[in-house]
Amino acid sequence: MTVIGKAIPRVESKDKVTGVARYTNDTQSPGQLHGWLVTSPHAHARIQYIDYSAALQITGVHAVVTGADHSVLVGSVLADRPPLAKGKVRY
Repeated sequence: MTVIGKAIPRVESKDKVTGVARYTNDTQSPGQLHGWLVTSPHAHARIQYIDYSAALQITGVHAVVTGADHSVLVGSVLADRPPLAKGKVRY
């Protein structure tokens, strides 16, 4: 059996192009919370203060998480980058 140079149809192709395929993001669980990422308009900047008091006043907002809330570092080779900017934006 040789397949080199021949188109092999994928099993899930029809579901994907017709919009029938279901993805993890298509499901919801009771009480599920959603997150929203707010990014800096600056590629490299020092974070002086993040005022999120207005966000906490919005109906439905349960919490605001910033880089100052976590000290975990990540990275594929060296664990040297915070997942959320902390002290300085470098993205």
